[in-house]
Amino acid sequence: MLNRVCRALSAGALALAASACGSDSSVAPNDHGADLNQIFAELWTSGLTASVSTPRGVLSSFTVPAFVPSNCSYAAASKSFECPTQSLSGLSITQSYTLLDVNGAPQSAFDPATTASVHTNSSVKGALAIGTSHAAMDAQDSRTLSGLLTGVHTLNGTSTSKLSETSADSAGAQPYTSTTTSTIENLVLPDAASGNAHQWPVSGTITTESTSTLPELPDLPGFKTRTVMTFNGTSTVSITMDDGFSIEHCTMDLATGTVACT
Repeated sequence: MLNRVCRALSAGALALAASACGSDSSVAPNDHGADLNQIFAELWTSGLTASVSTPRGVLSSFTVPAFVPSNCSYAAASKSFECPTQSLSGLSITQSYTLLDVNGAPQSAFDPATTASVHTNSSVKGALAIGTSHAAMDAQDSRTLSGLLTGVHTLNGTSTSKLSETSADSAGAQPYTSTTTSTIENLVLPDAASGNAHQWPVSGTITTESTSTLPELPDLPGFKTRTVMTFNGTSTVSITMDDGFSIEHCTMDLATGTVACT
């Protein structure tokens, strides 16, 4: 049971890496005086984390470098800040972000008095080869942190990753494909000014849907799973998992990583 829960949660790591499982006291989400680096630490703590657990394990855990706002330059044409393209292990990484005022108008510079939200876009494309395994990856991530002027920071976003992997073994080339979409919906982040020793998202959900095809099951159109994580301000997160055959309800303690299912 625990292994199954962990597999389901690994697909949602892309969303969770940003803030859901963290409570770093060095980041003050609802501090009106926060600078841009603090905001990005809150919005994008671990960068684009593509934790894709595949049967062959080519991409067991791959983390794209986090945003560094000072490395990005404002482009008048797109009205956004474009970051230098990075290359890592055969993958091409592109990142950009947009600063928005209270009316949703783009800004050419960060102003703690008028910048109301930050929107980021990231993508990872390319191919990796490890031993006899080869994988092609195409991942996109878009997220928005709003409420910078009100003191209540809310995170929304969607990320999609497509993976195609081939592993040559004694039976020949064995293909595996997967598509995973994670949606962060109205994740209200904790108020660091409250002084709580441990802080967790106040409310909101993270939904992850994944479709995989396995060479061992060629007659199946695809193995589908759907996982919904619901936050309530405590370290205990409610998890509902549907794999098309059964629905399970679990809880996970973010403080200890303990999972319990009924």
